[in-house]
Amino acid sequence: MFTIPVRARILHAMSAPDTPTPSDTEAQLLRLAQSGTKRIEKLSVENRTYWVKRREQLSLSLRLRKGNADRAFERERAALKTLSAAGLPVAGIVAEGPDFFVTPDSGVPLSRLLAQGTLSEDARQRIIVEAARGLAQFHTKGVSHGHPRIKDVCWNAAEDAVCFIDLERFDAHTNTPKGHARDIVVFFYSLIHAGVAPAKLDAAKQAYLAQDTAENWELAKRYCRKLVPLEWLTRPLQHLPKGKGREFKTIPRVMAFFLDQAAGV
Repeated sequence: MFTIPVRARILHAMSAPDTPTPSDTEAQLLRLAQSGTKRIEKLSVENRTYWVKRREQLSLSLRLRKGNADRAFERERAALKTLSAAGLPVAGIVAEGPDFFVTPDSGVPLSRLLAQGTLSEDARQRIIVEAARGLAQFHTKGVSHGHPRIKDVCWNAAEDAVCFIDLERFDAHTNTPKGHARDIVVFFYSLIHAGVAPAKLDAAKQAYLAQDTAENWELAKRYCRKLVPLEWLTRPLQHLPKGKGREFKTIPRVMAFFLDQAAGV
């Protein structure tokens, strides 16, 4: 059996650093991240774009409204590491410190892409479908995103793939069928709110259903049925003047989509 001589082992142990030496790129990212102050900041290193997210400092009033920012920050950091290692479509952490972490650029949020109107209809549908498949990938592995609005789903044109961001609401306790159902409703609510056409919504639905071996879609429908009283209560707000109350005006269309009914407004 091959063995390393004792003297060689001792010399290697004496010369080996206690911690891995960061790469040049990581060292530059660490330096830039440590020198900035903005909560979210764009970084450019070696012609590549990265984003640093720093721990949020909240006033007492904001802490009461938004909750524990430190806990949310650490929850997102842990989620990115765990989900990236599991092969889910999230950005991996490439550099970090006690009060920040850095991720590669994830692309353009779907909310911005769909609002621009510069994409062809085929391209828009393909991206929406890929986003639905990405959400199904989470659920197939038993993971709930927590709040997958289309502003939290990016399209990375360079990699031809979607990437889910903003995991501050990720909670392992919601990695349940109920959590998956809520994800589905939040995701499609945001698509409907953005004015996505019915044909594209149906294409996204079919893409999700193709991977829905656990019948999460049926649970999402049940979830919506429980929200019917909320739709009734918000009807006065659904008839506010044009430009106001859009979030409430979206509710009946969401109900119609999931419950196969005609929209009330």
